[in-house]
Amino acid sequence: MDMGAGRPVRGGAGDAARRAGAPQRPRLAIAWTLLAGAACFVDQGATPTTSDASSSSGAPSSTSSGSSSEASTTLDDTSTGPETTTGGCPPGYGDCVAPGDGACETPLDVSLEHCGGCDQPCDDRCVVGECVAAKLIFVTGAGFKGDFGGADSASALCTTFAAEAGYEGSFRAWLSGVSGPADSFTPSELPYVRPDGEVVAVGLADLLDGSLDRPINVDEHGDSQADPSTCGSTVWSNTLPDGTPADGEDCGGWTMIDAVGGVANYNALDERWSDPSHCEPATCDKPHPLICVEQ
Repeated sequence: MDMGAGRPVRGGAGDAARRAGAPQRPRLAIAWTLLAGAACFVDQGATPTTSDASSSSGAPSSTSSGSSSEASTTLDDTSTGPETTTGGCPPGYGDCVAPGDGACETPLDVSLEHCGGCDQPCDDRCVVGECVAAKLIFVTGAGFKGDFGGADSASALCTTFAAEAGYEGSFRAWLSGVSGPADSFTPSELPYVRPDGEVVAVGLADLLDGSLDRPINVDEHGDSQADPSTCGSTVWSNTLPDGTPADGEDCGGWTMIDAVGGVANYNALDERWSDPSHCEPATCDKPHPLICVEQ
């Protein structure tokens, strides 16, 4: 398997900039329309500053499910968790493992043990320091030539990229060969959120309806990968918006480089985010990223 552009690695110049105090992504207050019973949001991402801060908790994201009625929930910036201990660390990091040593080794944006602050556990998904019942969705920050070995191998790459960014769980690539995501994805009514906390869709049915609330143009580290050109932001797809296979242009089952594969525009909100008919098929010897969806 040739990974083409290569995999971004934590600990390089970009991470050093973060630890040196480079500006971080803003924390969020997100108004979500969710299916009642599916969402149990816990905002443990900020230091408590009032005596009446409140919290709630949900089931782990890998097993959570919801019901069919709708409700509206807003994530506040309050918490009942322990006092946040950043130890003089730059935003987004905490001195949690051995407080006082100044290591600043804990990524508070994603840590399930220290979500938004030291000793603030999260049983769901920690996104930008907020504990939410949600599934993660992102585009990989690196591209791959089309011979990565099939849809299952692509899904393994997704899980690896998520883990390197600090996210546990199982992920599958939005990709089709003989079958597609409509057959292989685990049904869910939880919202799918990008690593920057923006909601892409609420549940699998919403993800498959042909339009998105936000484009999937943020990578596993929460960095934008947007390209304004119509087919500049292309991912391997060969998948129709309803999650079924397109016309079979899949780099010979994603095993060959002397073929072509269907690509889609991940910067789009309409059917173009998945439908490969809007872009010319790509030669399989050129790297393209993958869209990854938590299961």
